[in-house]
Amino acid sequence: ALVCLPTYMRAVVDRLYLQSRGYSVWNISLSDSYCRPTITSTEVIFNVPYRGCGTRRQV
Repeated sequence: ALVCLPTYMRAVVDRLYLQSRGYSVWNISLSDSYCRPTITSTEVIFNVPYRGCGTRRQV
């Protein structure tokens, strides 16, 4: 799921889905490797600031 909030986007992905695609939830990041997700028992959650983590605005 992707939710757009006032200052950031929240992307939530099911852990089992990522693992079924061959990704390790412990080694996943955005293009900016410092933008790490919060990992729960069921989800990987990225809170991506609009002015950080390599976010680009296209009009």
